[in-house]
Amino acid sequence: MKRYFVHLLTSLRHHTGLVLATMIVLTASFFVSGSLVLVGQNLDRVLTLWGESLQMSVYLKEGTTSEQVQALQGRLQKDKRVAKAAFVDRREALTHFQEQMASYAPDLLNDEQLLKFIPESLQVQISQSVSSILQMKVLQELAGELGQEPTVESVSYGQDWVKTYSSIVATVSKAGMWMIVLILAAAGFVISNSVSSSIHQRKNEIEVLELVGASKWMIRGPYLFEGFFMGALSGFLALLVLAAGFETIQNFLRGELAFLQLSHHLQFFGAAHAGLFVLASGAVGFLSSAFSLRKLNDGWAASKAGQEA
Repeated sequence: MKRYFVHLLTSLRHHTGLVLATMIVLTASFFVSGSLVLVGQNLDRVLTLWGESLQMSVYLKEGTTSEQVQALQGRLQKDKRVAKAAFVDRREALTHFQEQMASYAPDLLNDEQLLKFIPESLQVQISQSVSSILQMKVLQELAGELGQEPTVESVSYGQDWVKTYSSIVATVSKAGMWMIVLILAAAGFVISNSVSSSIHQRKNEIEVLELVGASKWMIRGPYLFEGFFMGALSGFLALLVLAAGFETIQNFLRGELAFLQLSHHLQFFGAAHAGLFVLASGAVGFLSSAFSLRKLNDGWAASKAGQEA
């Protein structure tokens, strides 16, 4: 291990500018990747919390008996996709409607004739165990099933809003995934170039090691470690910058946008995820170095020396 660190310090001393430039580019790349993951994680979390308030209104036909209502309600409450199914009679529905419309049409508060136009209903809430990605599908399935019930007049669940809601989650997830792949590919290319430059600086040393029969890992090990170390360190620095940025946004949400009540729903990476992020960054560096070393230990240095001679 000591030999690996000596190799790393030698690389830094011989081409400091290249190493620092590589570290800056890598830190920026991992910062953007981490930001996309964090945004996706919190967007899904916030939308899931908002989605918990999604309700399906199942309007019952005129003349539906209490036994039929209880039977339908019982079947829904046994369904794993449903959190609860609450019965709303006409009087309760009218009261709720009048409360909502009080500031817009005060006369409605005293209009009892509305009662005969308001149907009884079941308010069905989707279970929290249903992920935000699947909520639209589950709502559509339930609406289709309930629409076939002989006691159901119609089903409403805010179809347009739910479609938009599901589309946002799916689009952000897919776009974020592809952007991360492209950014990590670019980061790998940068590390590969840095390691290739380090190999070129030590071509005479590599040639000697090959000629004396050094093992594959004795020659390649320091370069693989160099790539892993640069990747992991850049990932760690990106995580620090990301944490500072996240805290700044949290403070802004607590102050300027406190009415949205978003700050206490947002979460940064936990210790396990943060460690995984650093290891993944190091893995990108390791694999990029391995790509640069694919011809090393196959007579590469000797052939280079022969060409120059």
